[in-house]
Amino acid sequence: QKLVAQEGDRVGAEEELRRSLELNPRDIATWQKLYDLLDSDADDKSILIFGREMAEKLRELGFNELARDHLLRMVMRLPDNLELQLEHADTLYTLGDRQSAVEQLLDVSNGLLKQNKNDEAETILAKVIEYDHHHKRANEIFEKIRSGKIEQQRRRRRTLFRASIATVMLILIGVFIGHDLF
Repeated sequence: QKLVAQEGDRVGAEEELRRSLELNPRDIATWQKLYDLLDSDADDKSILIFGREMAEKLRELGFNELARDHLLRMVMRLPDNLELQLEHADTLYTLGDRQSAVEQLLDVSNGLLKQNKNDEAETILAKVIEYDHHHKRANEIFEKIRSGKIEQQRRRRRTLFRASIATVMLILIGVFIGHDLF
């Protein structure tokens, strides 16, 4: 298999590794080799499909720590994929690391809020609340999103910003005109 890949026949190497997985789906090393091969060459969609399949297989075999590490690697490659972020947090939570799962998801939701993606942030915060029902900050932000207060605050900031710019422009025009007259 390595020889085929070294000679540049990536397609042949991929086919051989997939055949090997069909014969022995419990072979973690083959899963990893195939993932590495795809990671170096494949598009994001292909790596996402195979990577999720691999993570599911690792969890199915009881290797949750390997699944966590694998999902982290995928999150690093595809940081904008919310489903991967949720799967990684789920694996952390399954392993008993609730605090890390909550922190990771809070970071993701903060990034989404900064990008004005309130719906996605709401989904992430719902998961945080599922993990930690009494998380005060997550509950507050979640309720603000649900009630529309965050959107109201953004509109108010935009209005204040525009009014401030208009005021500064009027003052500058007044100073310019006053300077010309006197």
